[in-house]
Amino acid sequence: NLPVCMFLFHTIADFSSYKNGGETALLMHSLPVPYFIFSILSILSPLMILALPFHFRFLEKKYYKGAIISLLCAINYPLSGLIIFSRSRTITFIGIYLILFVFFSNSLSKSVYRRTKRVIVILLSVFALVLSAITLNRFSRDQEYVSESFMYPDHVFNNPTLNAQLSYLSQWKIYADKWIPKFNGNVIGGSLTFPVSAIIGSITGIGPKFPEHRDFMQFLMFQNDFGCFMGVSTDMLYDVGYIWTYLILIIIAIGVHYFQNAKKNKLSITNCMFIITLMLLPLGGIFSSAMNDVGFHYCFIICIIMHIFGRGSS
Repeated sequence: NLPVCMFLFHTIADFSSYKNGGETALLMHSLPVPYFIFSILSILSPLMILALPFHFRFLEKKYYKGAIISLLCAINYPLSGLIIFSRSRTITFIGIYLILFVFFSNSLSKSVYRRTKRVIVILLSVFALVLSAITLNRFSRDQEYVSESFMYPDHVFNNPTLNAQLSYLSQWKIYADKWIPKFNGNVIGGSLTFPVSAIIGSITGIGPKFPEHRDFMQFLMFQNDFGCFMGVSTDMLYDVGYIWTYLILIIIAIGVHYFQNAKKNKLSITNCMFIITLMLLPLGGIFSSAMNDVGFHYCFIICIIMHIFGRGSS
């Protein structure tokens, strides 16, 4: 993914047109690499986030070669998003890395701890530069869209680019304030929060056609705001209703509290997988498109399987 990213950053002038205008597939087909390789990478790259627990376990064991290899594998996760100039996977990667660093902080030696902090600073610096370049390019190309989408009457700042970043950090509170009070009990049926089950139902004929039914239901519910980022809480509410939304959020909170108390002990790889499972939805859900990414949800299934069958292993 890294060579492709470097090539695209030097080749593409308008990131928004490339990402949203249908140019992605055209360029991928024109590269001197078989297209099926990109198809395989699109499936495997989201799973690379699962290499991060091994990175920290190798650091704990002071096996630096394994730590570097696992980190390089994991970096393919954000790079797979940067190929289409998307920032969501980079933000998710940074969040997961920092969370695991906190959980492993007590088990790392002082020297490894200091070196890991330096790595974090370097990664954050590099990703900050890349994300800033993407943001400035995408928001400077279509000022009319940016002004319409990110100029809110009650905002303190009159800079739509800054407002957009604050909207990400606030989990799109402006849309949550608008749509959560309007919820009337009608739900999409889980195909947004759990698309893998919806795909299986669509293939077997048990459920409605995916993703057409999901998109149609979102259009009916959100009307003119269809396609806007709603935030994970709003999306889950309209997808599975109050009860399941609260249950999922409570499970996440209990899980984080449990592992926070247990971090003094040695965390197993399977426990780390479970931490990733808990964190992927709130982190990835900042960007609604991430919830629509089926590869993003494969991680849930693999993490759960590894946790169930690998309990007790280190």
